[in-house]
Amino acid sequence: MTDRLYHRLEALHNDEGLAIAGLEAMACGVPIVSTRCGGPEDYVRKAQNGILCKFNADDIAKAIKSILHDGSLRKTLAVSARQTVENEYYFPCFKK
Repeated sequence: MTDRLYHRLEALHNDEGLAIAGLEAMACGVPIVSTRCGGPEDYVRKAQNGILCKFNADDIAKAIKSILHDGSLRKTLAVSARQTVENEYYFPCFKK
């Protein structure tokens, strides 16, 4: 099953710049699952606002399942994801 999931994901890269889509999702309060591919490592903090995993189907599926099945984890990651964007990437932060 994980191989089918892996092949259906639309935007899988093993090297990514900023990956603005991750920040946009976080701004909406969505917990992030990302591979360690560059940009997301700057803003996804393990077990705080998202999950970083290896670039393979099993690790990606495991991370997604952990968020789907653990409501407390999902809520914690979602709230922290939003706070990360507000505190570090919101436009007024760049005026400082």
